[in-house]
Amino acid sequence: MEEPVQVKKDLLFDILSLSSYLAIEDLYQVGCNELGKAIQGKNVDEMREFFKVTNDFEEEEERRIAKEMTWTKTRDLRRSDEA
Repeated sequence: MEEPVQVKKDLLFDILSLSSYLAIEDLYQVGCNELGKAIQGKNVDEMREFFKVTNDFEEEEERRIAKEMTWTKTRDLRRSDEA
């Protein structure tokens, strides 16, 4: 049985970067799985905070994109203050 891996976010990003650079596929896969678990269920604002990404879209532009991308779960992609 696999033991869960728990590391700090910055260390996880370092592990992913180095395992990719050094072509350590198993370690990279474990890192990707842990990253997936860490972001699962987060809304857009939480994802932006997690990855330290600044939202530079105007509100109108964001609405237009959401409308064009109806194949996505747009209700889950709205800002948390719009939900």
